[in-house]
Amino acid sequence: MDALELLLNRRSASRLTEPGPAGEKLYLLLRAGMRAPDHGAL
Repeated sequence: MDALELLLNRRSASRLTEPGPAGEKLYLLLRAGMRAPDHGAL
């Protein structure tokens, strides 16, 4: 799957369950989130 297809077909989860990401996976998710554009100032 390419990034555009993933974005167009995403779904929100109402409740998350265990286990959550930990260790290196959690670190990579946080790093990716920090690089996401922030349009709050527009």
